[in-house]
Amino acid sequence: MNCQPNPHEGLKPDYPAPPPVHWLVLLGAWIALLIPTHFFAPPSIRQMLPNLIFSLWVLYLCLWLRRLSQASRALYWALASIAGDLFLTFFPDNSGHPSWLYAAALGAAALLVFALPFVTIFVIRAELLRHYNQREPIGLKLNPILTLVLSYIYFQYHLFDIAQHKNRNAQNIIENPCPPPIS
Repeated sequence: MNCQPNPHEGLKPDYPAPPPVHWLVLLGAWIALLIPTHFFAPPSIRQMLPNLIFSLWVLYLCLWLRRLSQASRALYWALASIAGDLFLTFFPDNSGHPSWLYAAALGAAALLVFALPFVTIFVIRAELLRHYNQREPIGLKLNPILTLVLSYIYFQYHLFDIAQHKNRNAQNIIENPCPPPIS
């Protein structure tokens, strides 16, 4: 008998399970929405629309994090990122204004809007690590490079596994084959 400790023993029924969506389904849905957007969206919003479509998942994830902890700030960062995308999409460019101050302000806003999605990703990462290493200690590890490159798909890869274990724990399917240690 293989008596390995269950790494998901720290999961508690007090907290809601993560969204039980497989990461491939999430990626496939995003691609399925991305293709028609590319061909049928007006050029003025073609670059922003894929971000907004994926932002729906980010908002859902942030709302779930908010249910885990009312102190979660991820939702605010996600909303700021979406607002920034909308701002840069619909704010007029510098073509009609010769003012360097206007160009500098628009450039600073663009830099800020560029940084907001990365801040949001790493705030979510920090909150996931805090939750799954302190409140529900399962020893979650999230690689910072994979977080940067794959972000929400990478998170969902881990969250789907956690959701499956929470579901099994709730149904009492997982039984520890190891007897308790004798003291």
